[in-house]
Amino acid sequence: MVAKFRKIKKKGLKKNSSFSILITLILVSAIVLLINTNVKIGSKRQELISRANSLKEQIENIEEKNSILKESISRAETNDYVEKIAREQLGMKKPGEEVVVINKEKNEKESVESKSSQVNNSWSFKAIWDWLKSRF
Repeated sequence: MVAKFRKIKKKGLKKNSSFSILITLILVSAIVLLINTNVKIGSKRQELISRANSLKEQIENIEEKNSILKESISRAETNDYVEKIAREQLGMKKPGEEVVVINKEKNEKESVESKSSQVNNSWSFKAIWDWLKSRF
């Protein structure tokens, strides 16, 4: 009777130990699965935070451009601005005024030519030859 009891007890321990190993494996795999999911959620969260920050910066830039455009519109609606554009771009004038146009290119060309002629006159071959003759 005692021998039978020991055999039954040993069989129960074998079943019990295999059952506990199975439960342990299930728990470990569940923990690994939870950790893996947590890491994926954390990386996705960081990605979404960085995207939200970049979108906030874009919103700030667009709002700044919007305020500049609103200022331009309000400035364009004034009579002074309309008058300025009419004078500069359309060549309009008030009664009794005369429009005077100055060509910048012509003035710049003349100044460049006068400078080059001064350089050519002061460092011409003849001037250098005369200077050398006077020294020797």
